[in-house]
Amino acid sequence: MAVPRGPSSITTVRANFTRTGRQRTLAAASEADMKQEETERLKEAAEVVAEAARTIAAAFSRRIPPATRVKGGITGVRVETDRHEAPNAWPFETGAFHPLFGDRDHWYQQEHRPYMSEAADMKAEEAAERFAEVLDDWAKDLGLD
Repeated sequence: MAVPRGPSSITTVRANFTRTGRQRTLAAASEADMKQEETERLKEAAEVVAEAARTIAAAFSRRIPPATRVKGGITGVRVETDRHEAPNAWPFETGAFHPLFGDRDHWYQQEHRPYMSEAADMKAEEAAERFAEVLDDWAKDLGLD
C-alpha cells in the first residue's frame, strides 16, 4: 500500500488512498460544502495509518513523526512524510544509499526501517472500514444508497 516515489525526486514517502468509481460519482453529485466535509472525513479515515507511521518512526527518528501528515482532497488522500522536514525518511523507508553529512563522494546504505509500509499494512483493514463508512454515509446523504 505504501508507495515511495523514485530516487529522482529524493523524496517523499507516501501511502496513497486513491479515489474509487463510487467516490467519483458521489463527488460529481455533491455541492462544494459537502465535498469539503467529506474530504475532512476521508482525511480522518487516513489518520489511522498516519498515527501508526508516527508511532513506528518515533522509535528511531525525531524528525519523521512531526513531518508525517495526511494530505489530499476529494480526489484522494495520502499519508506522507515531508522530505524537507525529514530528509532521512526516504533512506529509512527504502534502505537506500545516502551521502554521509553531504559528502557525495562516499555513499552509505541506510538501515531498512520501513515505517510507512508497516503502518499501511498494519492499519489497512481499519482504514478501509473507515473509508467505506465515509462513502456509505456520503451516499445516504445524497439519497444514492
